[in-house]
Amino acid sequence: MLNFLFFGAPVGLYVVLVALPRGRPALKGAIFIATGLVLLWLGLSFGAISPELETVGFVGLLALSAAWFIASTLQVLRIRLPDTAPGWIWPLCAILTFCVVTLVAMRFFGL
Repeated sequence: MLNFLFFGAPVGLYVVLVALPRGRPALKGAIFIATGLVLLWLGLSFGAISPELETVGFVGLLALSAAWFIASTLQVLRIRLPDTAPGWIWPLCAILTFCVVTLVAMRFFGL
């Protein structure tokens, strides 16, 4: 369960946000997910999560928030890509970003 919370949920969130179509749908999806994350952070800060899971919840929400930030930033940068850019540029950017973040997490957290 903890492996899913620390790795699976952020990866799933990243993939969902990166796979959204370019433009307004991606921004709407990012805002919708940001609203959910804010509610989860408020629940954590006001004690809606049990004290035993508080540290786990904090690290899990931190990972989800980082995945949201990276994927949303990539979507905003995707809008700036010219229409003449080859189709393989966007998947390459998304995969390279994922690899870099994964390698940094493995180095610092020993995953």
